[in-house]
Amino acid sequence: MEGGMALARRLHILGSHWGFLLMSVHFGLHWNMVIRMAQK
Repeated sequence: MEGGMALARRLHILGSHWGFLLMSVHFGLHWNMVIRMAQK
């Protein structure tokens, strides 16, 4: 069972890092829209 937990932890860490990276890229692409909305 320990091997399964290690695999689950590794997959979770990998997935969370990719999710954070993709969110950062997505936020960066929409940064101009965020700035425009903040100026109103």
